[in-house]
Amino acid sequence: MELNTDRPGSDIQTLRLDQAKPQLCSDACLSGNGCMAWTYVKPGLLGPDAHCRLKSAVPAPKRSSCCISGVK
Repeated sequence: MELNTDRPGSDIQTLRLDQAKPQLCSDACLSGNGCMAWTYVKPGLLGPDAHCRLKSAVPAPKRSSCCISGVK
């Protein structure tokens, strides 16, 4: 997991998470066809819940306290 890292772009799906756990985003990418990377967006930035953005490519990392990212 890449702490304080956003990987903007190449989104194929955005999921609202019931729990604020980055591991849920990682798991969703690992089990998803076509997912190459992911970005977990912390609660409060896109509304009250955490979100997971699944990626079809591996965008360049960008330092940001908004997010935690990872590569499959």
